[in-house]
Amino acid sequence: MTNSLLGRLCLAAATGLLATTALAAPAFAAGAGTVQGVFTTAAGAPIDGAMISIWNGDGSDHYQHAWTDAAGHYETTVPAGDFIIAFDNDGLAQWSPGRVDKAAAQVYTVADGATRIVDEQQLPLGTISGVVTDPAGAPASGAHVRSGAVYGSTGSDGSYALTVFAGAHQVSFQASGGSEQWAPRAITPARAGTYTVVAGGNTRLDEQLLGTGTVVGHVTRADGTPLSWGEVVLYQDGTVVRQADTNDDGDYVINSVFAGDYTVAISTRDGARQFVPGIWTVVTDQTLTVDGALA
Repeated sequence: MTNSLLGRLCLAAATGLLATTALAAPAFAAGAGTVQGVFTTAAGAPIDGAMISIWNGDGSDHYQHAWTDAAGHYETTVPAGDFIIAFDNDGLAQWSPGRVDKAAAQVYTVADGATRIVDEQQLPLGTISGVVTDPAGAPASGAHVRSGAVYGSTGSDGSYALTVFAGAHQVSFQASGGSEQWAPRAITPARAGTYTVVAGGNTRLDEQLLGTGTVVGHVTRADGTPLSWGEVVLYQDGTVVRQADTNDDGDYVINSVFAGDYTVAISTRDGARQFVPGIWTVVTDQTLTVDGALA
């Protein structure tokens, strides 16, 4: 399963592409123009059902979105003036003309009562595929796989395939209900590898899920009383990996923590933060106790 509806909705939420479809051409105080065009694959075939999202010239305000028909054609009404435009084909989103980053999108202009044609060709595609196994080496069924805003999941045999834009990618994997890791077996994106996908080609990427353990502990204030509803945070490479709140008794539990070395910090409701001295190592299938006392 690749380029799933979940991936599409996540992309829309992350970039602000999700909006309410207009049923009729809206009236704009400053006048309005029409934007239309055709969206095709790199080979020139029309793309049906792609979402077209139009923003103001600096990308701070979403105007309209529309959908392509079987001929790849779209048409919508927008305020007169400058605009940028995005094309999203089932989770593969690009900004015209052929840009992956919103900041690199070209600014177009449409005059009041005029029509501006913006055709777009999809960037070249390739695939990333492989097999995901659990910590014991057995196929990991139903694991989530992600590259940027493209999502997929593994089948019963642990296999997956993602259709992505050609270029460099980092890929993450996540067991159902577990934590996200990045290939090759990295806990943070800073340690992730970069994998090149060529147009029309496939990049093979297998991954074994990391083992996990549990971190528990008790946190007190300087006077020895429990730190109620504080926060315990696990860091690696300065990145927050996992966190949990303490309860009324100052106790906490963090389940499904990847095996590895961490620094641990305690935070209070008023924003004060203090690190527990030392490096703390989580071992697969074991429980690590990290108690803390505020100075």
